[in-house]
Amino acid sequence: MDIQIDRVIMDEAQIQAAVKKVADEIRRDYKDKRPVMVPIMKGAVVFTADLLRELSDIDRKSTRLNSSHKR
Repeated sequence: MDIQIDRVIMDEAQIQAAVKKVADEIRRDYKDKRPVMVPIMKGAVVFTADLLRELSDIDRKSTRLNSSHKR
């Protein structure tokens, strides 16, 4: 399957900056708490993985990813 991309909406640096911004907001809004992150939308696992890497300083006991979609 050939996929043709007409234009790039956000480049890699812009995506990384947006992920960092969201991580900073989570740190501020959930200070001294342990938020639960559940990716729901298709493709959200990749974003969530980037976000969790950015939030590596937050204490988390376990990370579990499940997939319930059928192929």
